[in-house]
Amino acid sequence: MWDSYAEIEMKDSRYRSMIKTLSYRLIAITITATITYTLTRNGPLSASIGGLDSLAKLLFYYIHERTWENVKWGRIFDGVDLKQKP
Repeated sequence: MWDSYAEIEMKDSRYRSMIKTLSYRLIAITITATITYTLTRNGPLSASIGGLDSLAKLLFYYIHERTWENVKWGRIFDGVDLKQKP
């Protein structure tokens, strides 16, 4: 029984990773722009910093997410840790 679970490999699609990346960045850009505006009281500067920061982090988060997709450690399928045998 347990050996059959070892054959199943769960992965997020690239589309799912991209949507997760975008939703996270929307939250992060708001935080960055708000902090920058609070410190500088300069709207255009805050928007520029928030935008540039987000573009860089979008790319690196996506790479990070796809790299972790290849790591099997900590994966659980239907409540069963695939690394543990009964």
